[in-house]
Amino acid sequence: MNRFIRFIISVACLNCLSAGIASAQAQISTKKVLIGDFPSKVTKVVTGGNTMLDDLLKQEVSARWRVSPYEFCTLEEYQQLKEDPSYYFLMFAYDTDLRGRRNGVTVINLSKGGVAKQAKGSKSAKAINICDFPIASTQFPDGRESVWMAAAVDIIQDFAIKSTESDFAGYRGLAAMSSPWKCRNSHIIFSEDDLSRALADDIRNKYFDDKIEIMEDADELISDGRQDALVSFVVSPTDAYSGNPCYKMLINARTHELCYFERSKISTRNPEGFGNTDIKKIGVIRKSVRK
Repeated sequence: MNRFIRFIISVACLNCLSAGIASAQAQISTKKVLIGDFPSKVTKVVTGGNTMLDDLLKQEVSARWRVSPYEFCTLEEYQQLKEDPSYYFLMFAYDTDLRGRRNGVTVINLSKGGVAKQAKGSKSAKAINICDFPIASTQFPDGRESVWMAAAVDIIQDFAIKSTESDFAGYRGLAAMSSPWKCRNSHIIFSEDDLSRALADDIRNKYFDDKIEIMEDADELISDGRQDALVSFVVSPTDAYSGNPCYKMLINARTHELCYFERSKISTRNPEGFGNTDIKKIGVIRKSVRK
């Protein structure tokens, strides 16, 4: 009888513990929950900084934005609305390091409105950063942003929707969209300028073939929407120095799917561009698929 009573008490305690855990979990709002209203809310596309970039962004958003209602607004309007969590904002911003210092790269930022810093006990919603897509050098853009803006807008949209469905994507960032495995069967085309000057000859000889090649005018394939081709896009500061970021991407010319995304720190041994590690990572997978 005593054993039976102890069993009943144990079961009751476990039920109470489970209920407590479930209640605590119910109160946790993860990122996908906090931005789950994105498709139904208005995205304010902020313009008024760089005229050329603004015009490119307005053109591509008007032609391609499909995942939420949107409106264009000025920087002045943004300042008035930026703490309102009922709006999302798409705008150009400076890429920064962990200390908030600018690092020479301009990004297209998508975020949810809210306060920058939430005071203790405040009920104000905190702003939520969704993604930063690197689009150009801040100091001297090289003009490639005009070719890649359409792909950037498509990738941001795809990532935003994926982030409302998966916390893995939301917290990991654009890298969650990419995988070297996506490169295994496609024709990969690198712009010569996107390859690191430290890329070793033996790596070139081992992994470059008729399906991984170098073209001087590779960006034209993006404009033409070539089928089954992944084209390189690299963004880094104009006068880069050690510690600056370098963003390396391979993007499907037809669908604008982000197939490879890598952020590395520039150093003497690892200058900007696709380097030995990147090419080996892609090349090894391709060779394993062929076997």
